Formats: sequence, C-alpha cells, structure tokens
Amino acid sequence: MRDNARTIVFATVLGIVCSLVLAASSQFTAPYRKANEKAEKVRNFLSALEINIEPQWDSKTLLEV
Repeated sequence: MRDNARTIVFATVLGIVCSLVLAASSQFTAPYRKANEKAEKVRNFLSALEINIEPQWDSKTLLEV
C-alpha cells in the first residue's frame, strides 16, 4: 500500500513539474512566436504581390520591409 502512495505522489509531482516547464517555455517563446506570425503574414503579402524575397530573411528583416 505504501508503494502505491509513493507512485501516486511521484506521478503527481512529475506532472506538476512538467506542466510548469511547458508553461514557462510557452511564456518565454511567446514574443518570438508573435514576431514569426507577423513575418509570415508579411511574407505571404509580398509573395501575393510577386515581390522577390530572400528565403534567408528572418522575421526582423521582413518586418522592416
């Protein structure tokens, strides 16, 4: 019975730690994700206008255009 309790506690703690790591990484990468979404819109807009864009341009360069 004691082993079952330890297993449940371990699984609970592991789940909490994993969820905290995922939440922190999501918050950390949010600005980069938003910048990439804006850059993708700009890239699609420029492609629709048949303006040549370099594939290696990053999101910062695309947003400056």
